[in-house]
Amino acid sequence: MSPVSVIIYVFSLLAGFTAIIIAVNLFKTYRRKYISQYLFFLIAYFISGFLNLIGRNLVNEFCRQNLIQRTMTDNLIVLLGFPFFVLTLFFFISFTRKMAEQDIPQLFMIWYFMACLAVLVALLWGIKIYISTGNNRFLKTLLSGINYLILTGLLLSLFKLWLRSRWIFNRSKQRGLRFLAILYIGLFSGFFVLFKLIPYNLDSVRYAIMVTFYFVLNFPPLFYFKKFLGRYFTSKSLQVEEKLYLASFFGHYHMSNQEGVVINLILEGRDNLSIAKKLSISEGTVKNHIYKIYKKVGINSRVKLIQQVRDHLSGHHS
Repeated sequence: MSPVSVIIYVFSLLAGFTAIIIAVNLFKTYRRKYISQYLFFLIAYFISGFLNLIGRNLVNEFCRQNLIQRTMTDNLIVLLGFPFFVLTLFFFISFTRKMAEQDIPQLFMIWYFMACLAVLVALLWGIKIYISTGNNRFLKTLLSGINYLILTGLLLSLFKLWLRSRWIFNRSKQRGLRFLAILYIGLFSGFFVLFKLIPYNLDSVRYAIMVTFYFVLNFPPLFYFKKFLGRYFTSKSLQVEEKLYLASFFGHYHMSNQEGVVINLILEGRDNLSIAKKLSISEGTVKNHIYKIYKKVGINSRVKLIQQVRDHLSGHHS
């Protein structure tokens, strides 16, 4: 392996680890369910890539002269990495569903893991065929099919997020979720095309660059996601440490008890439909409360309301 490839690989692993650290900090700050799903996705994504990269390099180094031993060890690495591919896709689907304020149906989870178990059995069968006959055509076809299935699952979950965003009341938040979905669609599709175009050769600098793409792929969406959270949601410190100061904000603007509850839910990042379900009232009633809140504060958007709350709390701390 060339020194350039080694440097690229080390940089890639550091980049993947950095993405996880950023996601951990986001979860500590905002404490939202979908952020935890996104964090788990990044961890599974990193481990699957790490096993594939490090494992295959070790195989290439120690089994260079023995083709059969090298192929069998490659298959073992595939089996070790398969559970993490399963979790990567599952947590990403869960993340997009939570972002759209939907839960994953229990029936879907049952069918998903049953399908993954069936694929695992097929993998074992393909390895058995290869051991018995030396023919790996079935195994190669199966691995290619798994790649297509993973890409299809990722793209479908993103398309679902894009469609679901239409039902979110806040127009800016709609655009934010759609941009996040389109960004990920472009990156996942681009990586898949690159994966098909670049030949599998661990000694190739081009292959090392593709590995870099894999590990840095999540950075553009991650930084956009961070910006998105900072704009539409309050931090944990505002919800917990400064909760008592909200009473002064409510008193200053003469908010009713119900209006105070609605403001708290807005600060949690909920849209109108979610607030209505939480309070068991109609969406029209929620809109009426929000209209009165905006009128009392003298603003016209959620973003300005959150900023007004932050400014008021900052004034109390200064």
